[in-house]
Amino acid sequence: MAPYRVGRAGLPAPAHLRNLFSVSDLSPLRRALALRSWRAALAGLGAVLAVYGLEQLVPAGWPRGAVASVAWLALGMGAILAALRAAQTTPGRERLPWVFVTIAAGAWTIGMLVRSAFVIAEIPTPTPGLDDVAHLSAAALLAFGFIAMLRGQRLAIYALLLDSGAVVLLLLAAIALLLSGAIASEMKQEPLVATIVLLYAVLWSGATGAALSALWGSPMEQPRRAFAILVVGVALNALAFTLSLPVFLWGQFQAGTPLDLLWMLGMLAIGVSAGTWIEDRSAGPRRLFSRDVVELSRLALPAMTAVFAAGLVVVANVSNSSAQLFVDSAVATTMVTLALRAGLALYTNWRLSETERRRAVQFEALYEVGLAAAGERSLDDLVNLVVEQATQLSRTHGAMLALAEPGDGYVIRAVRPNPDLGLRDSVGEPLAGISLAAIETRDIVVAPNYAEHPSSTRPLHATIASAIAVPLIAQGELVGTLAMYSATPRRFSGDTQRLVRLYAAQAAIAIANARLLAETHRLARDDDLTGVLNRRRA
Repeated sequence: MAPYRVGRAGLPAPAHLRNLFSVSDLSPLRRALALRSWRAALAGLGAVLAVYGLEQLVPAGWPRGAVASVAWLALGMGAILAALRAAQTTPGRERLPWVFVTIAAGAWTIGMLVRSAFVIAEIPTPTPGLDDVAHLSAAALLAFGFIAMLRGQRLAIYALLLDSGAVVLLLLAAIALLLSGAIASEMKQEPLVATIVLLYAVLWSGATGAALSALWGSPMEQPRRAFAILVVGVALNALAFTLSLPVFLWGQFQAGTPLDLLWMLGMLAIGVSAGTWIEDRSAGPRRLFSRDVVELSRLALPAMTAVFAAGLVVVANVSNSSAQLFVDSAVATTMVTLALRAGLALYTNWRLSETERRRAVQFEALYEVGLAAAGERSLDDLVNLVVEQATQLSRTHGAMLALAEPGDGYVIRAVRPNPDLGLRDSVGEPLAGISLAAIETRDIVVAPNYAEHPSSTRPLHATIASAIAVPLIAQGELVGTLAMYSATPRRFSGDTQRLVRLYAAQAAIAIANARLLAETHRLARDDDLTGVLNRRRA
């Protein structure tokens, strides 16, 4: 049990709240240092700078390669362990992205160790080699991890693919503009090497675009501090691999260059992001920026892409580059991609507005039934209200309500008829259909394909596509059942099922109250012993 202390008002305050209050009263710098993840980041930054300084002091060749190898191994293992711990402490579907990050960090570490082994041995690094396979696999795994972050959000995944495509197209256009001669020559002499060079640009730039899109597309309630730091780590690695492309074409890789600093800082950021994720999940998320800043930053990628594209077109036309046609084509394709991205954003906003409108209708239905539970409606008026509001709540085309009647079983009391469904006014008839399954199981019954459900009514197979039924239970007693029918195929999402359960619980209470009120009025009017009407004295 957490320790307690007594505050000024004499009330016990949990120790973790006391720590939260004390952290919030600190200056921004002290607040950052009070967090374990930021302290680890600052310590790692100091170690990276010290290693890079040591690389500059030791002789070139194998000594620098040995120092770089130790640093890459330490940072890679740190990132692997942090990401693995993040995956282990994260439940359910949120674990999968960190599994990909763990494997990607392992692939990156293997690639760096292989590369440093050739540097230490002072042997030319072959291309393609194991280090290329490992580094390219790391980029692909990171991209899959970002897609996994948005799993279940179809529109957000589409946006991720468009963002990544725009970044990749522009980077390829820049490479074609700056290295067109070298790549064309290499493509004739060593086509495999040139292909590897382009794959580095495509995969790592694509992973960076996917990281940004995943950051913007993740739900606001999720901790975003870890995602933001992860974006920085992937972007630094992408920049380092992109800047190292001339090495593949013209020279031999050497340790001790500024590229080492970018690689080390990138892997440090990936490790810190995993630790930050664990910290935010255990102690509550802390924002790096306000929500407005995060939302406005969504404009950054299209704006930077457009500016960069315009710059490429100007440079290509001024320099009369041989790659002008490819650059113009890539920029035009990028503009089309950004236009699709804007269209997707408009469609998403429309979907959100429709969702909000439906939520308003659903909450209105819940409110009406809750109000009826506290009022004095007659039972007949109440059951008609329940079926009417049920169709609005579930966005179905018809509904039917049956109540338990002593000695008669379950009898249909209200129907929301719809000619398209073939539902008729069957009030007073015995209950049939999937509602019986809801009574037997005392649980919600969902039939996405109504005709295939064993309890479905055969004459309605041609008109009812989907249905959902829920028991009405008040104070542990089964008072009836409510069924809703759709003329179009429906899967009835988890949110819809939760709303239907809540609506059924309120409806059951309202029906029980209405029956109790009717019985009270009857007892006040009739004498059960004599059957004579009670008379009230004036």
